[in-house]
Amino acid sequence: MSPVIDKLQDNIIRQGFRQIKVNVEGIVLYSKIQDSTAYIAAIFDYTENMKLTKEQHNNVIRQIKEQFQSKQYSSIQYLNLICTNHVEDMKERVLESKEQQWIVDISSLRLIIYENQSSSYLYFKRDIELILDQARVNQSKQANGYDYSNKSSYESKNHKDSYQNTYHSTNQNLYEDIYNTGNQNFHEDINRTGNQNFHDNNYHNSNPNQYHNPFTAPYNNSYRRQKIMYFTLCNTIIVIINVLVYLWGQWKGYYYNENMLVTGAVSWRYAIERHEYYRIITYMFLHDGMAHIVNNMIVLLILGDNLERAVGKLKYVLIYFGTGVVAGFASMVYNMLAGYQYTISIGASGAIFGVVGAILYVVIANRGRLEEFNALQLIIFAGVTLYGGFTSQGTDNMAHVGGFISGIILAFLLYRRPNRGRMKQ
Repeated sequence: MSPVIDKLQDNIIRQGFRQIKVNVEGIVLYSKIQDSTAYIAAIFDYTENMKLTKEQHNNVIRQIKEQFQSKQYSSIQYLNLICTNHVEDMKERVLESKEQQWIVDISSLRLIIYENQSSSYLYFKRDIELILDQARVNQSKQANGYDYSNKSSYESKNHKDSYQNTYHSTNQNLYEDIYNTGNQNFHEDINRTGNQNFHDNNYHNSNPNQYHNPFTAPYNNSYRRQKIMYFTLCNTIIVIINVLVYLWGQWKGYYYNENMLVTGAVSWRYAIERHEYYRIITYMFLHDGMAHIVNNMIVLLILGDNLERAVGKLKYVLIYFGTGVVAGFASMVYNMLAGYQYTISIGASGAIFGVVGAILYVVIANRGRLEEFNALQLIIFAGVTLYGGFTSQGTDNMAHVGGFISGIILAFLLYRRPNRGRMKQ
């Protein structure tokens, strides 16, 4: 198998997809369920022995989609990656297809997306182009005499053997059945093999070489940084609004309590006596000083993006503003009970602690890890930050605690780990 195809498989798995075994040598299938949407990604490897006709090719895609349509998801997003050394042989079937299909030209290391095809599918286009760019760099190194270690060559051979063993039918090779079909369709071929059509396959294979990195270590590190450093829509908009409001406040000169009250700081006296309930929202966008806004926005950029990718845009917005409201309410109740009549609260930190609590629950629900974070890191971060707040002056600790607890609760109510059970036949 080409190292590029190997890397494509690794990238799909890193995006949260699970592998589903298909009894056709040369076809690898992955799925991810998110917000009632089924995302399906298939790799058709035409670089070696697989030679499907156009009709057989389309029939395979139809059978794959039918398996998911029986689940009654709200929508199905399908992407077919055709890996080939002969683009012209695949061009016609892509141009005539209504399905989303991209061609990965292994010989020239380029991604081809024709005009009739959408170029949007999660972050696949960007990631594939990164993989191909690095493959061209490695190809250039090899052409100039760059010597990969014997260990890498050995691992590559083992990976190929593992791939062949994984996708080879134990009773009868479906690959041979396809070429013997007359008027029977692909579904009938699968039944004749005596094997199941599709079934879940845990991608944590016992063979440590199955998902090895075919490229050099420097590429792996740079690629990993590229992967996690993109910004999500809703979280980025929230950060931009916070920064713009802060700059506006600096321009207007709103520094002191009286001015902060004019711009929307939360105060239990104003909320109860004047019924100015809007303050429970506006206080989240006010910050007192450069250090305050910078610290909050850095944490929000890092954690908020991860949470939004995990739960989706709508649920992320609900968690952020929901925990911000709870944090503001907790602050008002504490100040009222303590008799602090003139104390106000500002800042996004209550909502940010809500994000911390929510992502902690999501990490635990995903067996202790989500992208670059694990549960221990988040617990230490929350503990150290809360401790620093309680041992210093001017920190709204009740807002932090209220946001953190409500974040865990809202994540418990809103987040559902993608269903990865056995598919119906």
